[in-house]
Formats: sequence, C-alpha cells, structure tokens
Amino acid sequence: MAPKTISEIPLNQIKVLELGCFDGRALSYLPAKIESYDGYDANWENGLDQARLDWGKENIRFHQCTEVDHFTCNDSFNLFISLETLEHLPPFRDGRLS
Repeated sequence: MAPKTISEIPLNQIKVLELGCFDGRALSYLPAKIESYDGYDANWENGLDQARLDWGKENIRFHQCTEVDHFTCNDSFNLFISLETLEHLPPFRDGRLS
C-alpha cells in the first residue's frame, strides 16, 4: 500500500523533485539521508552554480531549464517542492499562462 503522508516514507527512499530550486536552499530543510534530489531552475541569478558548490553529491543533482517545453524527466518522485516560485510566473489570461 502506498504511503499517505511523507512521514510514512522511509528517509532513505525519499525522492525529491524541486522546481525553482535556485541555490538548493530547500535541501537544508530535508533529512540528510534522502535517496535522491533533482532541482530545476532557470538559473537567471546563477543560483545553480552556488547550489552545485554547496550541495553537489551523486544523489543530488541540479538542472538548468528555462522553458516548460524543455523540461524532461524520466524519473518518479514521491515528494515535490517548489518554494518561492509562483511569484515568478507570468499572470494567467483566459485560464492559461501568458
């Protein structure tokens, strides 16, 4: 049976996807022994460079992605986070991003 809350997932099985990761700061709020972390960011402010210096490990990866159409990921994740990201999206018009 699939876990219902994050607390039911063993720490070494947490696979994190973060959109808008900037410098990877959210990793400081996560348990140290997660299975994997993939952070995506447009890197307009060079946060990914700092993230790779501060957090780079085999199971912690950072990816630059500036367009939604260029986002590709074949992995599955059981935790998704996106901190301080929505304010960077353009306004909705007619139910779609403009």
